[in-house]
Amino acid sequence: MAAAYTKALRLASRITPEEAKALKTDQRAWLRENEICKDRSCFAAAYGDRTRFLDYYAAHATVNSLTVTGTYQMTSVHQCVACFAGNDVTAIIQSGRLQILQQPNGSVKFLLNVVNESNLGIGEVEGQIPVRNNVATYTNVKPEFLSNCKLTITFKNTRASVSQEDGQCGFGVGVVADGNYMKIADSVNSDLSDSTESKRYTSRPAVRPAPFDAKAILGTFEYPATESGEPEGPNGFRSTTLVFYYTLENTTDIDYYMPSEAQLEVDGKLKHTLSLWTTNALVLDRVFIPSKQRRLCGVHYQHPVTESFGPDPRTQEELRKKRKLIADYMKKQLYNLDGFVVLDSANRYLITLPNGWDNFDPK
Repeated sequence: MAAAYTKALRLASRITPEEAKALKTDQRAWLRENEICKDRSCFAAAYGDRTRFLDYYAAHATVNSLTVTGTYQMTSVHQCVACFAGNDVTAIIQSGRLQILQQPNGSVKFLLNVVNESNLGIGEVEGQIPVRNNVATYTNVKPEFLSNCKLTITFKNTRASVSQEDGQCGFGVGVVADGNYMKIADSVNSDLSDSTESKRYTSRPAVRPAPFDAKAILGTFEYPATESGEPEGPNGFRSTTLVFYYTLENTTDIDYYMPSEAQLEVDGKLKHTLSLWTTNALVLDRVFIPSKQRRLCGVHYQHPVTESFGPDPRTQEELRKKRKLIADYMKKQLYNLDGFVVLDSANRYLITLPNGWDNFDPK
């Protein structure tokens, strides 16, 4: 990240002294916000978010105002979920994505999705609103929201800040839209750009990619696991990484090399909305699978766990019992999660990883 920041600051200095000062202030604020990170996975997610923003800034910022059209990612919100006796563990508790499509009449279409990572509560709101002096305000008093909904979006260069000033906007429990959103792409990939009129105003011409192959790599759920030790400290718990193990089968005639993280997206599948959920808390093992072969692969989910699954098993029977306890916990706590989807944009593969913990039968 240091190299990305140095490059971005050098570019900002060439624009105006004020722009360089603003970037420095923004970087210091980001560092203060992420001081709460105490473990490696938290740092990795936070630094990944920031590096992507700085890379985009260095590639796109100019002295002229940028188009606001594009995809913005919320700076991950972290919280210390088990802080005691030097065993501090943090977890990503909220993530979000904002998509903006500028219109010829001075307004913007927007789609905002926010997810509370701890309970998988979701929030979504969309609309078309005018922009004045780089500020757009959305208000809605529809009865289904049960209260007013007011969102203020402020655009500045390659970032946007969202303030949820009034009402819950129909969001799930614990879901709020407040935060800084860093621009990561000039395009949108939602229904915002479906109409012919809208497509004329995207930043880049649309190119029809090859369809994703959903049969090249097949996934079968094997067993659940965790990656932390026993509960410790006066609070009696600490954040634990849940792991979902799958067997991946390469059905093709060529070897499969899983690409870098930049070309690999891991999404959760949500039951209630039949939609995909994007979060930095999900990490997939990168594996190599020879042609016509299988390999074990894990999906790691940083999630606050408040239950004990017993000591390390010594026998196969104890291992089966522990896996059953973990599966039951997943079923209860992650009731809205129905598996995962892996999108490999380099190979154009879609890998479906089904829910196998709801009806897990240890063998």
